[in-house]
Amino acid sequence: MMDLQISPDNRFVAAYTNNNQTILLNTLVSEFVIIDSPLEQHETVQGLCILDTNLVIYGQSTWVLFDMAGKQLEKKKIFRLFQHFTYKHCLSFSPLAVKYSLA
Repeated sequence: MMDLQISPDNRFVAAYTNNNQTILLNTLVSEFVIIDSPLEQHETVQGLCILDTNLVIYGQSTWVLFDMAGKQLEKKKIFRLFQHFTYKHCLSFSPLAVKYSLA
């Protein structure tokens, strides 16, 4: 497991593995979802951001937005400007911020 993230409300935990799978765990009921790499072919998971209602998985040139049931909501290419994420950028990932700022 790499890059373990905990949602702000402590309800969800997410981490990705070295074989490009992401595990999303609901800590209240101990249910989990395994998400196989949703990124483009030949692209590896570089990190993830988790909020109370959404999970973002990003690679070298793509990011994918999921709900907390593991359902893919949106997939976009990353502009060159946004290729290096930090925790500060993670805080700006909300459905509205993603839809209007990065599109």
